[in-house]
Amino acid sequence: MSEWKKARKKPVEIEYREVKPTMKVCDGEGKQITLRGKPLFGEEIHTHEGNLIALCDYEYVIKGVEGELYPIKKDIFAKTYDLLENVNSDGIEGLDKEALYR
Repeated sequence: MSEWKKARKKPVEIEYREVKPTMKVCDGEGKQITLRGKPLFGEEIHTHEGNLIALCDYEYVIKGVEGELYPIKKDIFAKTYDLLENVNSDGIEGLDKEALYR
């Protein structure tokens, strides 16, 4: 049996975003699933492991170091990542790209 060893994630910057509500999340019979009385919506994400459904309000979509996409639960994200303040996806501090188009 192999032993558990310890390692630490390298400090690599990633990009993330909210899940886009592009589809209803349904059960095997096509009925929309609800969670806490609220209908679930999600987005299909094409990952290295195949297609997965990311859930709105419960997950983020992360773009990994090689450009791969995958969903991550918001509570795991909060435990694993620190938010970078005032840095946009181009690495330019203080530039609010959305403000350019308002």
